[in-house]
Amino acid sequence: MTWSFVAATVLLGTFLAVERRVRQPVVPLDLFAVRNRAIAFIGMLLVPAAMFGVFCFDTQYFQLVRDYSPLRTGLAFLSLAVGTFASSMLAARALARHGLRRTAGGGLVLAAAGILLQSMLSTDSGYWTALFGPLLINGLGLGFVFMPLSVLILTGVTPDRAGAASGLMQTMQQVGGALGLSALVTVYGAAVRAADLPGPDGMVEGYATGLLAGAGFPALTLILLLATRTADASPAGE
Repeated sequence: MTWSFVAATVLLGTFLAVERRVRQPVVPLDLFAVRNRAIAFIGMLLVPAAMFGVFCFDTQYFQLVRDYSPLRTGLAFLSLAVGTFASSMLAARALARHGLRRTAGGGLVLAAAGILLQSMLSTDSGYWTALFGPLLINGLGLGFVFMPLSVLILTGVTPDRAGAASGLMQTMQQVGGALGLSALVTVYGAAVRAADLPGPDGMVEGYATGLLAGAGFPALTLILLLATRTADASPAGE
């Protein structure tokens, strides 16, 4: 495992060194030169890192603890999807009225709150009383987060860099999800071992701890967002 991390670090360093020298890089590194855009890229990394944990832990909770079928488990996530759809429809209006930082900041608060509420589950938690509402809140937050972050990333990008910026935005989401899930599963394993509880009790303790840690990702994104001098009139800071 250690050698894998060493090899990955060396390969990543080599990739960055090559990208700095070639005339037409796959990843134009100057996209990160604008502070606000760089922070938006970090947000696109951190928010999916939390959400992959939500999907993983909630799915296992539904199926392994509550004995839901795969179909019923999928239906249980509908409240999150409805929340995301609804807030995505309202995000453009919120951007125009409240600006990028307030819209994204409010979304991050909702996303973190939804995950935090999910971390309070127990073996006796019912779906309607413990998870429907938190998933809905979580989804509402996501819709208000991704649109402002996308605007921050793409505003001010020249046409010849638009494809690279958009592709990098999508890549950050996938990489963030993979890295975040790895970290949160590690937290889950440590919590299960520390709890030393039998059967479902131990698993739920691990799920709750993993979700609690996951809530830290949107919270960290909020801190980064508020620490900037993002001007809503110039989203990319250019």
